[in-house]
Amino acid sequence: MAPGAVPAGSIVVEGVTQRFELPRSTREFTALEGVSFDVAGGEFVSIVGPSGCGKSTILALVAGLLPVTEGRIRPDGALVTGVSPQLGFVFQRDALFPWKTVAEN
Repeated sequence: MAPGAVPAGSIVVEGVTQRFELPRSTREFTALEGVSFDVAGGEFVSIVGPSGCGKSTILALVAGLLPVTEGRIRPDGALVTGVSPQLGFVFQRDALFPWKTVAEN
């Protein structure tokens, strides 16, 4: 591997903070604050914690489903700027429309 090259399958999360505007309010809710970690290519990692601690939020950020409020996420060295065809994401709950085919869903 060339110097400075990033291994395939790696994910770097640097100082990620995620805030959401609260409905009908001028306040924000901080879901994640200053989260940093690295996942090496081929490494198996679990994210565990109580309900509401930000597990799904960090996965949605890595997948590009949400824009990052602060910090950076770099899968394979490329900055996440939106949904990437290189990443997959499986929702916690069934999110399929029963009247559509697999391809349409």
